[in-house]
Amino acid sequence: MDRLRKQSEFQHMGELNIYGVYVPFLLVQAFIAYLLVIPIMHLAHGWAEQGWIIAPHMVYLCLYLIILWGVHWGCVQYYTL
Repeated sequence: MDRLRKQSEFQHMGELNIYGVYVPFLLVQAFIAYLLVIPIMHLAHGWAEQGWIIAPHMVYLCLYLIILWGVHWGCVQYYTL
């Protein structure tokens, strides 16, 4: 019974109800990841100007995806306790 309850709770992670507006939870996670990657982008921008990073936008995208994965993993771990 406990296993079924955990599965049903996990299935409700798809959206949040904010004052009657359903917001996808992945959108919230993407926003959090973007807020976390902004300082890293500013730090790496100096390195890109010095020539240490050849394709800075590709590096920024990869960093964003890594941070988004980490935020998503953390949220899944939190909701499946």
